[in-house]
Amino acid sequence: MKSMKVISIAAALMMITYGLSAQISLGLKGGYYQSNIQTTEGLGTITPDFLALDNFTIGAVAEVPLLSNLYFQPELNYTVKGFGLTANADVDVFNTPLPIGAEARSKFHYLDVPLLAKAKFGQQAVQFYITAGPSFGYALSGEVETIARALVEFKVSDSPINLESINYERFEVSGIVGAGLNIDLKFVQLFADARYQHGFTELYDIPFAEERIRNRGVALSAGFMVPLQ
Repeated sequence: MKSMKVISIAAALMMITYGLSAQISLGLKGGYYQSNIQTTEGLGTITPDFLALDNFTIGAVAEVPLLSNLYFQPELNYTVKGFGLTANADVDVFNTPLPIGAEARSKFHYLDVPLLAKAKFGQQAVQFYITAGPSFGYALSGEVETIARALVEFKVSDSPINLESINYERFEVSGIVGAGLNIDLKFVQLFADARYQHGFTELYDIPFAEERIRNRGVALSAGFMVPLQ
């Protein structure tokens, strides 16, 4: 009798596990990521103006049902974050002002693991959804691109950043909020969303200014998910 109970419990657990796995969806996503930074309060008067950079994000995504129209969405994303600094001057040539300048683009390559709650609304085939939750990131590497401008833009140099030597905090905690549209074609789900990511971790202390920086960014991405059945 005891062995029958064990077998029955094991069979029930296997059925539950199978039922859950049959509803889980896995997929891929990618898109545009506009990154910038914000500074903590300090000597703001000597802090330069930071420029947003156009970068990208790609990754894998899963969708796990929890309750009716409520899902858990873990992701593993590769995202390029960073910011730009610029210096400009006008040079007069034959009474014609020519803009000459330089821009330094600092880029940091991250692995991000968002752990999001997702709520869906609407019809079964086409649904609107909202997402929110924490994200945990790790900076893999960084580099600085120097761009010169004299009528046209051209790259001057591309130098790696030693993250340890500048005491850059590799681990990052951030928060994500977003909204999107999901189209269910039975055999595949297509989705597109927009989200805002706000960093809580102070990453780097700007020399000669009592300012520490945090990442922030906006992503526009699209992808697909396939149900595991």
